[in-house]
Amino acid sequence: MGLCRAANRLTPVAVILLLAGCDTRSPDPFWDVYDVPIAGGGLGLWADSPNEVWVASGGVFRIHDGVVIPQTDVDSLVPVGERPNAIWGTGPKDVRVNGAIHFNGTTWQAGTEWGHSLWAADPNHYLLVNARGIYHFDGAYWTYQDLSKGILSQARTFSRVHGVSRTRAVLVGRESLAFELNGYQLTDLRPPSCMNYRDAWVDAASAYVVGQTCPPSTSTSRVLRYHQGSWEDLAFPDPSDGLQLNFVTMCDERLVVGGQDPYTGRGSVWVRQAGRWDMLYEAPVGALFCVSNRLITSNGGEIWIERE
Repeated sequence: MGLCRAANRLTPVAVILLLAGCDTRSPDPFWDVYDVPIAGGGLGLWADSPNEVWVASGGVFRIHDGVVIPQTDVDSLVPVGERPNAIWGTGPKDVRVNGAIHFNGTTWQAGTEWGHSLWAADPNHYLLVNARGIYHFDGAYWTYQDLSKGILSQARTFSRVHGVSRTRAVLVGRESLAFELNGYQLTDLRPPSCMNYRDAWVDAASAYVVGQTCPPSTSTSRVLRYHQGSWEDLAFPDPSDGLQLNFVTMCDERLVVGGQDPYTGRGSVWVRQAGRWDMLYEAPVGALFCVSNRLITSNGGEIWIERE
């Protein structure tokens, strides 16, 4: 369902702006919408360009020049008991699924390590996290990084990794896990209060993280910015309807966050620009990504790619 067809899910102001742009030639004037079979158990989204989008959710799918292409060769390479739900790459000839499975531009090949979040600075520098900790890929081999001993536990694990260079990546997780990795050493960023962090987005100057306050307090979604050694609460207007923020990205000058209520499935995407928060739309959000200043989102069984 595209945005015009989903106008009843938008805020009143958004509806006015949206319907003003709708015409009979295109029911979705702001987004290209693609049906993709979305499975449970998490979803990974990465794009090399708006015309080259990759999705991992139970299976792996490539949206190439407007055509959804199932990557069925991946199915036999997935370890028993696992499901593809994380994906990253550095170009059309270097795409990795959960770290272990690699696409070289022609064929898929099985690997060794499996994780639930990965990020890469270049083909010879991937970071992967799982329940054990951190792994690094140097272009030939995955190596366990003995950096997180004494930090992780069964309940305290990394949920996401994102970076901007070989010497700047941030890893976040449950019970206030927020560490910066400079390539060889972890530094505790010491968040101001207990949070279960679910996602992070990093640029050269700042790190943005989203998550919920720790029990036993009432779970409240928050968005924080780490900049020059200090934390700033960006005053996300939690609608108090059970929204659990799971995703964050920066797109042009827009800070974009999204999530959903794990019990009802209702969700929304919010944008912060010039210091102001606004709801972009209401829909269950499975992932966010930005490429070429265009937002890409997963909503239910659809991938939405923002038009220019």
